[in-house]
Amino acid sequence: MTVLQRIYKLLNIPGITGGLIACQVMTFMMITSETIAPDFLTLQADKLIAGEFWRLFTFVVIPPNAHPLFLIFAWIIFYMFGTSLEQYWGAGKYNCYLVSGFLISIAVSFILYDVPVDNMFVMTAVFLAFAFYNPDFELLLFFILPLKIKWLALLMWIMFAYVVIAGSFVDQMLILAAVGNFFLFIGSDVWKKLSGKQRNVVVAVKEVVKPAAAFHVCTVCDKTDQTHPAMKFRYCSLCEGAPGYCEEHINEHDHIAPPDIQSTES
Repeated sequence: MTVLQRIYKLLNIPGITGGLIACQVMTFMMITSETIAPDFLTLQADKLIAGEFWRLFTFVVIPPNAHPLFLIFAWIIFYMFGTSLEQYWGAGKYNCYLVSGFLISIAVSFILYDVPVDNMFVMTAVFLAFAFYNPDFELLLFFILPLKIKWLALLMWIMFAYVVIAGSFVDQMLILAAVGNFFLFIGSDVWKKLSGKQRNVVVAVKEVVKPAAAFHVCTVCDKTDQTHPAMKFRYCSLCEGAPGYCEEHINEHDHIAPPDIQSTES
């Protein structure tokens, strides 16, 4: 058993998506009732070093900062996508996928030091992984318009690319925290898929530009109008089937006679 298989076996705890959502619901209720402040839960390296170790875990259960109706919708989608990935990968690999994002976020927090890091990686990484494996899955945009999830994922990737190119160092590190585990776990699958599409395009182009079959072929020497475009070709009406000949053999060839027809006597 490999090290990776041992880790998957250790983390083989089913239903983690539902547990995360339940914790986020409780956290949302506590924040709404002002029992606790979100700033007390976020991941921040300077405060971790100061002894606030609970932040290593509490930042994962901070709910998205959104209207309650949107939150309900987001939790439903997260549960559906997360359980689907768990069934596809197995609980061990799925949980390792989440934990790797968790660890990357912690590493990013120490790079940024005094900048709060949220749990964007949880839903973002799950969404992108699900979209990669189920590109034609349809969501109802505004509960009305059907939209394939691959277009939403493409839009998100474009936004991330723009931030990486034009954003600040802090923004770039936060993007890394959100998609680092995606590339760690799915990067090879993405490369295989892109390579396969590239091969298909090359084959299609070759089919399009494939040279047409020769129109004139010499029966004696097999020269064609493609191999010898300056050559003139003629057809012999005295040969069976009127075959073609190049200008070198049109006058010097053995005529192809039709097969003898022998009558049989009863």
